[in-house]
Amino acid sequence: MNIVLNELKIRASFLHKKLNLADPASLALVEKLSRKRQWTIPAQWQHKHCLNLVAAQVGFHDWQHVHHVFSGAAIPDDDFGDFWHQDMGFTNHWFADYQEACDYLTKHPQSFLLPYRRQYFVVEREYLEVLHLQATHPGWHQYARNLCLSYGSEFWLSLAIHRLRQLN
Repeated sequence: MNIVLNELKIRASFLHKKLNLADPASLALVEKLSRKRQWTIPAQWQHKHCLNLVAAQVGFHDWQHVHHVFSGAAIPDDDFGDFWHQDMGFTNHWFADYQEACDYLTKHPQSFLLPYRRQYFVVEREYLEVLHLQATHPGWHQYARNLCLSYGSEFWLSLAIHRLRQLN
């Protein structure tokens, strides 16, 4: 188990406790996520429900999806969720084809490539800075500014835990 999955499990445990205490903010979050996902709110909360809710909160379908991606089991054509994306008004370049995204990245040496579900998007340094994704980290250079190339590496996981902690 890695640091990202551990963090998500801890969040699910905290959410479970808060829901059992009928915490208003947690109940409102559950209402919003359940409506969006068209999930039925259970009569009795279980840890598995909270795992799914935490996964949905950070851009995945459910716990199985987030576990697949963060355990390092995903392959290039899999759905990587929308964990790395945040709509902030930036003009990013979107690609359905990975090779096209890589070609664009090669022609734009100040850009960075990130996964989005089954697609890819290329962003500028400012996007990473707003998300606190450490645009100057040596890992970006090591992986040619392509987060997809670093999938499963310590660099990828370190950025993922950093991103996760920004999503409080």
